[in-house]
Amino acid sequence: MAARSAFAALVALVVFGATYHAMADEKILRAMSSLISAAPPSQSLPGNMVNGSLVVENRSDASSFVGVFAPGPGLCIVRLHSIRQSQNDWAESGTIAFDFTKIKQVRWLSDTDDLASAPSRSTDAPEVRTVAIDAETPWLCRDIVYLATAKPAFASTCYKTWTVAVPTPADRAAAANAIELVEKSCVATKQ
Repeated sequence: MAARSAFAALVALVVFGATYHAMADEKILRAMSSLISAAPPSQSLPGNMVNGSLVVENRSDASSFVGVFAPGPGLCIVRLHSIRQSQNDWAESGTIAFDFTKIKQVRWLSDTDDLASAPSRSTDAPEVRTVAIDAETPWLCRDIVYLATAKPAFASTCYKTWTVAVPTPADRAAAANAIELVEKSCVATKQ
């Protein structure tokens, strides 16, 4: 019961607290969100814009998820605040911050390419299945609090590379369009 109350409180805090964040252009926010969500880029993220943030909810008999893609500070930073809760006594609260201004390169890779060192293939190469978004310094950091009653824990990790699965031509085209839009927006913001 306490986990459900904490869940409701976090959702209210995140949704209503979003009014203080920068108001991003919905098209740019959705493009950035399509690159950082678990869904394929060709699938539109479900969700509604609330006070300049994209709120995504997914509930099933087994678990519930609420994620808020919030912009800022600035146009090129997105924070994903999320909470997951199962029917069995656990929950997870997390924040992942993505700073698109730090990106140095985007590589289009096949399943056989080495993620760490392979050069980029052409964006329209039929063998491309992954987009690697790289930076010289970590451009995304993930903080997670596990709220299991038996063993609560905290984990924090930062990454220099983020990968996006692009298994179909539609996913590759959607990812390319999102990357182009984000690149134009972030380069204009940095200058």
